[in-house]
Amino acid sequence: NGQVKRFDLHSGNILETMPKGEGRGVTGSILSLCGKFMWIQEYPDSQLDGSAHKLRQSLLNLTTKVNIDLGSCNHWDRCIFLPDNKTLVTLEKIEKQHMLQTRQLPDGAIVRKIELPKAQGEHTGSYTLITCSSDGKMLALNNGSHSLQTETSTLFIDLETLKPMGTWTFKANDTQGYYMSKPGVFSKDGKQYILTEPNNAIMICDLATKSLTRTVPLPKLSWNGTLSPDGKYYATLTNPGKPPDRRTREEPVAALYPQFRVVLLEWQNPDAKPIELIGPRGVATHVEFNPDGKSLAVAATGGVHLFDLKELHDKTP
Repeated sequence: NGQVKRFDLHSGNILETMPKGEGRGVTGSILSLCGKFMWIQEYPDSQLDGSAHKLRQSLLNLTTKVNIDLGSCNHWDRCIFLPDNKTLVTLEKIEKQHMLQTRQLPDGAIVRKIELPKAQGEHTGSYTLITCSSDGKMLALNNGSHSLQTETSTLFIDLETLKPMGTWTFKANDTQGYYMSKPGVFSKDGKQYILTEPNNAIMICDLATKSLTRTVPLPKLSWNGTLSPDGKYYATLTNPGKPPDRRTREEPVAALYPQFRVVLLEWQNPDAKPIELIGPRGVATHVEFNPDGKSLAVAATGGVHLFDLKELHDKTP
């Protein structure tokens, strides 16, 4: 219903319910790293037809409760709060053009903006913000397509100038329902980019030379990935079975799927072999490390599954 609520994670009690925004039906939200701001995506009251191309985005100040309109967006659009806690990066679709914007906090005013090249594919909302480097100087966007015959690519942007730094292009993914090149991560020093490529491989790119330095094949199907807190291990997911059709609302039945895998790779060591952790039956979709690096959580069919990495952690110098 458009409300934002603050919960106590220990008790589960509601601490605060904030005033309802102007929109109706929040479809996404992202909290800033400092916890003072929330980016919100919602349907305006005047547009209740459910169109993915008629969403609005806003910036909620959690201290003052002021909600600032940031313009239109698509339902797959997201934002990125930079590590300096002073800057927000957004995408805005103006007619058929995609504008990349950096905005200052707390007022959301535009500092810089550029028009991105025309997105690939038959759908206009093909650009997706993925991540920024740990120093907040570089941004990665995906430019994908709903067409299985179209290449997908990752575009790198210098956040100080908003000038493109290069593009990394992939072959089309022939997997049903998974048409975008998968989200990647920057190395801790910002010099390399690691991602799980659509056709099932971990790929490592040197950003200075814009060249592929290593490819590690994976079992089908593979997507999503994250870096351990110390930057040593890259973790990704593999699902041996056929993926669920994301166009339906049906929950996958765990018993009908093979056991999912978590693949850990010491990506900076060219001699290191992937380490495979086997989960229960079902489809795994997201993976994340505990901040201490000693455990790993996987969102999958039926719940969240935790893996103990203590033995792996103890081997780390």
